[in-house]
Amino acid sequence: RFLFGSRDTTHCDVGAGSSLCEAKLTGKNRLQRGLNFMGYLQHQFPDYQPVWGVYNGGHSAWLAYTSVYFTAWALEADVDHDKDVDPDRGCTLEDRDPYATGDRVECCEGLASILGLHGKSRHHYLCKNATL
Repeated sequence: RFLFGSRDTTHCDVGAGSSLCEAKLTGKNRLQRGLNFMGYLQHQFPDYQPVWGVYNGGHSAWLAYTSVYFTAWALEADVDHDKDVDPDRGCTLEDRDPYATGDRVECCEGLASILGLHGKSRHHYLCKNATL
């Protein structure tokens, strides 16, 4: 599985990765190198279909580990986030994660984003009643 940052596009000569000639042959930035490597694997192994995702951000372990892709792959969690956001109001519903879509979506009126151990496995944010 491969996970890339959407803004992981800084040229390696600017200090965002290896600037060695050998590395530059595979791509000018981390995103391009990763995509090229997946293409190479598919060329070498025609039946291989890589599993990959792009989270919103640059080269950041925190953003990668809190992405919906990592959650789905590592924790085998449900990643159907259509139920998290009210389509008419464009806000996160009660008892839903405001970061579930990969970007922060404000909690609906009367709710606050609360960090805590919600469930059994991890600390994360949920939109909860602001008056409690």
